Amino acid sequence: MTMKSLRGPKWKDLNNFTKYFELGNISFQAPKSNPPFPDRGWEMEPDTIPHNFDLVYSQDIQQRGDVSALIIHSSSWKYTTTGLLRSYQGHVNMFVELVKCNDLPVNESIYTKDVFERVINSEICNSFLGNKHPKPNVDSFQINSDEWPSYLCPLNCKTIRVNSRNWLYYDSQPLVDGPTNVIISTPIGHDTYIEVSFTIVRSTPKSSNAYTTESIVDISEFSKLVKNIIKSIKVSVNNDHKYDLPTLSPKPEDLKLAPEVLMAWSGRGVSNKRDDLKNSNIEIYENFVGKRASTPVI
Repeated sequence: MTMKSLRGPKWKDLNNFTKYFELGNISFQAPKSNPPFPDRGWEMEPDTIPHNFDLVYSQDIQQRGDVSALIIHSSSWKYTTTGLLRSYQGHVNMFVELVKCNDLPVNESIYTKDVFERVINSEICNSFLGNKHPKPNVDSFQINSDEWPSYLCPLNCKTIRVNSRNWLYYDSQPLVDGPTNVIISTPIGHDTYIEVSFTIVRSTPKSSNAYTTESIVDISEFSKLVKNIIKSIKVSVNNDHKYDLPTLSPKPEDLKLAPEVLMAWSGRGVSNKRDDLKNSNIEIYENFVGKRASTPVI
């Protein structure tokens, strides 16, 4: 049964944000943060960002494969049920990052499709979206692999047009537990790009596995906020350049393993043991993966 009537941020009384950096600026609208947890200083990033990452406190920079990423904006919004109790049902985190390639050869540019594809794939593989986990010690699974993917990513890759600028869009599907992610990126220099990511966390009282969460909490209420914010994004680049964006896809071996992984973990945290038997048909998970691989979050 899908939960309904979620209460989240309203698309009104919006804040206007603009972040300035050496190559240009990015502006967007979003509701004021209402985070469920005090786990960071949301919306506390400065409005002017140094292009030289050596001037930035090193703990603020993440290394992901061939790139260094600096968070230049963060927001968070919680979702609850309606009514008097308003129990927690999930949240959306937003991060805007300025991303620079590490040691990109002088004859290469991310304005080139194949270079940008290589850089983004490396970033995914070296982030939590590329995480693997040990295969459960069960003999009944069809595919013999010592490590299983924890996420299926990138999914539904496409070019989207936002306020006269092309962005590379892709999303992810958790296979064990964890959030769903929506990520858009656009190059603003030969070795620098902007990445805007949304982490969608859905909470369920009966399970802690990805497959059951999908059937209980509809993602559409969360994705409305993501879509509205993306539609408001405007980027200005001082010396812009023509560019082509690649089309990304998950690794074939991960796509093949995904139904098995979902089935293996479909009973995790489920209070009613009959759910294990009800979800034991591999075709259920194959159909689910096929649908997710052709249905963008936004």
